[in-house]
Amino acid sequence: RIPIDLDINKLNPGTIIFDASYPRRVSSKLRDDILVIDGVSVKPPGEVNFNFDFGLPQGVCYPCMAEPMILALERRFESYSLGKDSDAAKIREIIRLGAKHGFEIAGLTSQERAISQEEILKIKHNSERKRKRKLLLWR
Repeated sequence: RIPIDLDINKLNPGTIIFDASYPRRVSSKLRDDILVIDGVSVKPPGEVNFNFDFGLPQGVCYPCMAEPMILALERRFESYSLGKDSDAAKIREIIRLGAKHGFEIAGLTSQERAISQEEILKIKHNSERKRKRKLLLWR
């Protein structure tokens, strides 16, 4: 576990943080050279319209929504992954079952919103720029 008093200013450029806590403890807005993710988004098979704005692109949902869809397709009506403690075997199983039915990982999320490839590339560029600047200062 990461200590609650994580000092984000002491992290190296290019650091990737996975913030699995809820509520979130690390803001993605504190540094432009660190990637803070909190999960993924999932694309169900076919053309899906949830008729609701989750803050994700159209036709994409959170894993907590995809999981019961997958279980229903498998005719498994059970409480599968309730609570904070995730079982790695169950995660692997739901990914396998989801792939079987055409579910795909759509992308990463941060602060409960989708992160675009452009945002990731900008963070990567900022981290490379800051690392180069740091090397020049040490000479």
